[in-house]
Amino acid sequence: MPGDSRRPYSPASAESQPNPPIPPNYSRSQREMAVATKRESDYYDSKYLADYYATLWTDHPALKDIDVYWRYFTEQTRSRNRSSPFVVLDCGTGTGRVLHSLIERAVAEPTMDISAVQFWGLDKSRFMLEQAKMVDWTPNNISVSWFLGDAASLDQLDTLSRPVDLFIFAFSAINHLHNPGEIDRFFSSLRALLKPDSLALISVCTPLLDCTEEHVPNPFGKVKEVRSKFLDHITYHEREVGQRVDGDLFINSLETEVWQTNEDGSKLVIESNSHNIPLRLLTRDGLRSRVSKAGLELMGEDLIGEEVIFRVKLSKKGSE
Repeated sequence: MPGDSRRPYSPASAESQPNPPIPPNYSRSQREMAVATKRESDYYDSKYLADYYATLWTDHPALKDIDVYWRYFTEQTRSRNRSSPFVVLDCGTGTGRVLHSLIERAVAEPTMDISAVQFWGLDKSRFMLEQAKMVDWTPNNISVSWFLGDAASLDQLDTLSRPVDLFIFAFSAINHLHNPGEIDRFFSSLRALLKPDSLALISVCTPLLDCTEEHVPNPFGKVKEVRSKFLDHITYHEREVGQRVDGDLFINSLETEVWQTNEDGSKLVIESNSHNIPLRLLTRDGLRSRVSKAGLELMGEDLIGEEVIFRVKLSKKGSE
């Protein structure tokens, strides 16, 4: 897994607003007041936001989900047909937290043979995928592939060339499918990827499930300041601007700034982001209905920390 080793500082992504050069005659206080132009962001669309995500959520103590994914990964791999590859697809992989964790545990397990396992990570943010690829400890004999694509259009991605044995949609990523019809399209395209013995694991954070309140609490705590684990001299500052519930949508508004500490100790805001993040609020009954409509079956759920992980398979009727 990514550790505390740091990479040299490098410039912001091309998508970030460029910053004018700081005049050399500026005092330290003037340098500290220099601020990047604020931009609208979806929270995943720059190199720094991907680094911030990896810094914040890699090994986060509040996330307990890897134990669940590991349990079903081992069950599925041990019962597999060994004459064909075993495919794990981590949809909405982000910076690869789940895949990296599964690989790390599998490598450390002397009785587990994963030479025939193919690990696939899919995300619609190229910045997140680039961050995921930076992990360089994976043994050469392990097959890991990263794909750019949308969870609502899995069946239209040529890169997903074969059915999957274990499908993972972690950390409430399904709630990001907020546009009309997206969740139904997701389940329909998921059905096309599964085999009769495949298993899909779909996470929903508890505050976003069966919510009846106008205020949606953050079970993972507020973030104020985080020092990058991977980039020298970079610190992230985030603050909540507001939130609101609009029907079955929860809109969370945040601002995230990227601070660079200069050699003289002054600080410069090199990226300033404004986020309005829409998340679809879900209910168990609604999920069960959508799953059934797609020819799938909700087999049960695991409650781990602040997440419910639903187990989904092809329905017996749908697999005929």
